[in-house]
Amino acid sequence: MRLPLPESLKRQLRPLPQWSAIASRDPQNTIAVAWKSGHQRVDVTHRNVVAALRPLTIAIGLNPAAEENAPASAASGLELVDRVTGAILGSLELGTTRPVEAPGVVLNLFEVTGGEDRCLGWVRRTIDTRLRQMRGRRTPDPYN
Repeated sequence: MRLPLPESLKRQLRPLPQWSAIASRDPQNTIAVAWKSGHQRVDVTHRNVVAALRPLTIAIGLNPAAEENAPASAASGLELVDRVTGAILGSLELGTTRPVEAPGVVLNLFEVTGGEDRCLGWVRRTIDTRLRQMRGRRTPDPYN
């Protein structure tokens, strides 16, 4: 037996969009992006970009002189940190790396293997996850 929900409650329970674009003027000083691997931490706020969406791939650019800071470890990740409060807003687990060299720069491509969103409370994250799982069962190809 299914109970009908009021329309106002249905609107509140809709999942948030998975990709919400947020524009910030460069240089943005709101969120810091840090690459971490083991005990090492490198600020890559102005040196990272989404390189591909399928599979989700992040590119991190480095100066060849900074090779000792190169994110070469397979067990690494990115943390997004609020500069004002110091709170971790989210993190991405990075997998396989592929270095691409160009004159004056070394670009490391990482596939995202997992992530965590800490912007929303656990209740909203749980509801969004369940709604996306239910929607995924109805749609045969989520990329279509």
